[in-house]
Amino acid sequence: MKQQPRFGAVGWIATRIHHLLLPVDALRLSTLRGHVFHLLG
Repeated sequence: MKQQPRFGAVGWIATRIHHLLLPVDALRLSTLRGHVFHLLG
């Protein structure tokens, strides 16, 4: 299974952060993600 290095690294980090923060404050994470996508989009 071939994987793009940059996406793999970013995806892994994002996944780790997601799993660390989700149980702590899901609402805050969702709100933050919404703001980020709004700024990028």
